[in-house]
Amino acid sequence: MKKPTRKMNRCPVARSSCFEAGSSATGSAVSAGSVLILVLWSLFFLATLAVAIGTLVSANLSLVGALSSDSAAYYAARAGVERAIAEVMADTNDWDGIVETWYDGGDEFEHSEFGRASFSVLNTMTDSAGVVTTNFGLVDESGRISINRASQSLIEAMLRVAGDVREEDAGAVAAAIIDWRDSDDRDGEDDVLTGGSESSYYASLGEPYSCRNGDFRLLEELLLVKGISESVFDRIRPSLTVYGSGKVNINTADRVVLRCIAMRWTDESDTASSLLNKIEAFRESGNVFEPSGESDLVGTLDEFNELNNDERELLAKMAWSVQFKSTFFRGVVEAWAGDRRAADGRIEFVFDKERGEKVYWHEY
Repeated sequence: MKKPTRKMNRCPVARSSCFEAGSSATGSAVSAGSVLILVLWSLFFLATLAVAIGTLVSANLSLVGALSSDSAAYYAARAGVERAIAEVMADTNDWDGIVETWYDGGDEFEHSEFGRASFSVLNTMTDSAGVVTTNFGLVDESGRISINRASQSLIEAMLRVAGDVREEDAGAVAAAIIDWRDSDDRDGEDDVLTGGSESSYYASLGEPYSCRNGDFRLLEELLLVKGISESVFDRIRPSLTVYGSGKVNINTADRVVLRCIAMRWTDESDTASSLLNKIEAFRESGNVFEPSGESDLVGTLDEFNELNNDERELLAKMAWSVQFKSTFFRGVVEAWAGDRRAADGRIEFVFDKERGEKVYWHEY
């Protein structure tokens, strides 16, 4: 007799339980894979974030370093200004000349150390021929012709000598300069100098503007005056200042300035040249003109190098336009916090010794 076949249930529990168990195993594998992917994405995100933060921090550190260097250079430049002013104030002579340390201070003004930075006080001058010379010291503004105080005849001579303006044009341009700085703005016959111009002229231009009718504040203002071209301005600029009483320090004025003064009084170019040669030789020998009497200037130079009658007469006339002491000093201070290829800070200033205050200040 055939025995009945016994069916075996492969799952010791209910079918539903076996199905659920199989599903759970498959879900666990999928879940583990998802977690792995999530972890990898998280790590990628964190790595990217770390790189971004590192770049930002590096940039900020560089910025902080740059700001620190700029700050150090700035205060070094300020220290240079005060050092130069102290040198000027310490000078108690009744004369000022190129033999003094404020003019050429050497080590005092050349790459002087200040904390982590250093500064230099530069005396940079460009003559009418475009030749640039640099000393480590200050520029004497009183050794230049004051465009605000000079007479019309001196301005005319300056235009001819320094500006290379034709004699027939120099008078009209000088008159225009005087009209620009005088206080009136009337165009009547008695108010406008021959060849001069008041606001009515400037108002008629394609791009109109008004006449200053007051002192020049900056030399660049001359470019607004009738007859002053850029080429003329570039030539006369080294000889001019907006500061001073109108008299020029004969101890510090350069040859062009002295020639302008001389040619105001004479048409004899040879006499002016020979006199200026003797003045320069006197100064280059370490001498200075000192105020001690009315005939002091002529007598002092005559004793050093005998003058002829024409030279004596010319120098006596020039004495009305010169002085021996300075009031206004211009300085340019450059500072470095790192290498010296390019300055990290720069300040230009003008100091009025008489009033003990800065009358011009510009930071670069």
